[in-house]
Amino acid sequence: MPGAISYTGGFGIKMGESRHINEGEKIVSNRFRVNKRWQNPFRSQVVLLHKLMVKYNLEGIFDLLSRPGRLVYLNFMAGVARGFGIAVGLTIVSAIFLAILAKIASLNLPIISNFIARLVRLVNEQLPY
Repeated sequence: MPGAISYTGGFGIKMGESRHINEGEKIVSNRFRVNKRWQNPFRSQVVLLHKLMVKYNLEGIFDLLSRPGRLVYLNFMAGVARGFGIAVGLTIVSAIFLAILAKIASLNLPIISNFIARLVRLVNEQLPY
């Protein structure tokens, strides 16, 4: 099968465009030179391969992997956003927890109030001032 098919360039359709389904035949004929006797089996395989590449956005993945600086930048920004989200979320959850704890302490329930008083005493002993 040497010489049955030769590739001459990119896919010719930007990712995200929906015209790949109807114009798959044109992609094959414009970008590939196929010997006439091999044309039908290869044409369907190339169209199927192109549909899969559009579906899984492989062009975007290859573009990202070919530019390592952009990959590092995007991962750094994702880490910053993740860390910021964790910090804000932890602050909100701890504030809600402390508000609920303060409400429980104000009810003067004997067992819970003694436990909270012991916790406050331990915290005050550990503080340097």
